[in-house]
Amino acid sequence: MAVYLPAAFHEELLFRGYPYQKVRRESRAGAIAFTSAIFAALHIRNEGISALAVVNLLLAGVMLAMAYEVYRRLWLPIGLHAAWNILSGPILGYNVSGYVSRTTLLETRAGGPDWLTGGRFGVEGSVWMVVVEGAGIALLALWRKNAEGRMQSAE
Repeated sequence: MAVYLPAAFHEELLFRGYPYQKVRRESRAGAIAFTSAIFAALHIRNEGISALAVVNLLLAGVMLAMAYEVYRRLWLPIGLHAAWNILSGPILGYNVSGYVSRTTLLETRAGGPDWLTGGRFGVEGSVWMVVVEGAGIALLALWRKNAEGRMQSAE
């Protein structure tokens, strides 16, 4: 657990912190694309990486950027990132971006092809994550739209 929380905090400060907010002044879409690409690129040397895992890392970057966009604060992407890492790794026992927890609450054993299970990279390298992250992006976009509507009606 000592690895997962600081990693989420650090990565969100690094990606959705200053660089994201600086680029966002010029273009929100550009900030999302830029930081998501860098986020994925910096995981490229992780154990068990695959092309599908890279796509999922890009989608994770978009999803975490959308989490920032809801309130324009870092607490939501930090919380989502930390919750994902802790739930996936030390609780459920999956590899997290190629990192294997020494101790886990549960032990998950997946069988089948890597595109379905994520292989050594973990569930984040599976086709299921495309569905989960796509749904997460859609829900966060809706949440952001509703939050903006509430802010405008309060003015």
